[in-house]
Amino acid sequence: LKSTVIPWVRDQLLSLDIPPIESYKDVPWAGRVNYRLSKLIFAGLVIHPSCVGVATSADGITVYVRDIEATVNGFLWEYAQESFPYLADEGSASSDIVGGTASLTVNIAYEGLLPFVVIENITCKFERLDMSVAESKISWVYNALLTWFSEQIRMAVEQTILDILNTHLGPLSEKINELLRLYLPQVFPDITKTAPTNETTTEDKGE
Repeated sequence: LKSTVIPWVRDQLLSLDIPPIESYKDVPWAGRVNYRLSKLIFAGLVIHPSCVGVATSADGITVYVRDIEATVNGFLWEYAQESFPYLADEGSASSDIVGGTASLTVNIAYEGLLPFVVIENITCKFERLDMSVAESKISWVYNALLTWFSEQIRMAVEQTILDILNTHLGPLSEKINELLRLYLPQVFPDITKTAPTNETTTEDKGE
């Protein structure tokens, strides 16, 4: 199960394309500040083999990955203040996303006597995002940018990953069920022997 799920997760994350983020922040002493983040692309992904595991519970079988690390390099940021003194600036930045966890829970359902796997839950969380940005012209804006941008990027990455993983569940389910059918005779020999077939016996023909 791990050998099927983890490469799939890695492939989906490396193809991650995060949409531009446009939002605003109301600052008591500066009014509303609009900002935009774009060109957010994963440049690197690290999944340590020792941080991959499988756990079983009443909810099913869960494959999990801890301590995922990722890098987003060279993304663009810009902001503009809506009121006086109408501050505005733009630049590029990079960020390291650390402390990521992802999990996928599957359960066994039955069609007649034959079991098949159903994917029931996917989670993805990142502990924090360490961001490096070229210093803004105004120090208070620079300090605020680090907080605003880091949180927005972290949430966007989590949501985009969940959207992508959920969109591509079909091919993963097929792969897992192919494995299940391959090993089914070894794990459930009695079930496969008694499973219904389309073959017609001599008794069925009335001979």
